[in-house]
Parts: sequence; C-alpha cells; structure tokens
Amino acid sequence: MEMIEIEHIITKQTHLTVCFSTGETIRLPIACERMYGLAKGKVIDRPLYQQLKEESEKFMCRRKALDYLSIRNRSTWEMERYLQKKGFGKDPIRETIIFLREAGYINDYDYAVRYINARRSRKTIGKRLLRAELYRRGVDRNIISRALAETGSNIVNADEIYALAVKKANTLKSDQNKMRKIMYFLRQRGFGEDDIRAVVERLKKENIEI
Repeated sequence: MEMIEIEHIITKQTHLTVCFSTGETIRLPIACERMYGLAKGKVIDRPLYQQLKEESEKFMCRRKALDYLSIRNRSTWEMERYLQKKGFGKDPIRETIIFLREAGYINDYDYAVRYINARRSRKTIGKRLLRAELYRRGVDRNIISRALAETGSNIVNADEIYALAVKKANTLKSDQNKMRKIMYFLRQRGFGEDDIRAVVERLKKENIEI
C-alpha cells in the first residue's frame, strides 16, 4: 500500500496547514492534530490521507460559507449555489447547511423578512415584485407568504401608490401614451391590477393630466 509522509505542519490561530509528500497542501481544524496524531515526518496510508482530505473539504466549505455570510444575510438556496460554484461536493455542502441552520446563521423566514423591510425602506414597491424577487432567491412560497404578512406588505397603501403615480406622470410631461406608461410602471413595481386601476381613476378625478 502506498504510504505518504507529512512533510510540514504549520499551526495558525484558526487552522492547521499540512503539507504532504504528494505535493498537496490542505487546511484542517486545529483539533485534527490530536485527533489523528498528526506530526511532521509521520507516514500515513492512503485511506487516512483520503479521510484528511475529506475533513479539509468540510472545514474549508464551512469557512467559505461563514465568509459569504459576513457580507450580508443569504437564503439557503443562495448559500448552496455559492458553495457549488466554489467546487465543494454534495456531502460537505449538506453538512455545512445543517450546521448553519442549527447555529442560526441561515433562516429563510428571517432572510425574507429582512429582505422585504430593506427593499421597502428604499422605494415604494408592491407585494408581487417582492414575491418574485424572493422566489428567484430560492425562498419557499409559503415562507414568502408568511414574511409578506409579517411585514404588512399584503396591505396596500393607496396614498403611496398614488404619490408614486403622480411623480411618474410629472416626468412624462406631454407624452401621448402617459396613462399606458404609468400603468406599466406600476406593474413593474409589483402592484396589482385593481390597485393600478384605482390609482388611474383617482388621477383622473383629481385632474392629473394623463
């Protein structure tokens, strides 16, 4: 059986860097040094070598995930997709997702609520757009519905939509297709047809030229 020698072990605060006679270098949790009896000059067999590589992949997968979360919250789907792009296998990704969920680092419901609140704080948008954006980020439909209800996004603020329509009307000036463009704009912002029709009627009633 082929034997492999550990040529160097560099101990850092957060991990071990282990260099093998194969020319490969891997990173491991510090606990692995005692767990596997690792030491410079130690000769190991191929099965243990493979096991250490698997430990390294799990460790690096978790580190990449935590780095990714340090920028902003992520949905489960976003995290899985990111780790897949980084080249990690199914098992390390699955174990990492379980760890992140149990530790409270990822929670799709919390993610959806935060996302909705952040989007609505920046601009006036409707629940259809919020629903579509969250769905594209892999959030379950039922979770999206709960989050929309929790944030009050299911409740239509007619005055907000009206103010948005007036602002848009003022930018169009004497455009012949003003009404059509306002309606298209409001659809793009995620508002329903009934709400859009109500706004158009109000614009007409209040002599806003459309």
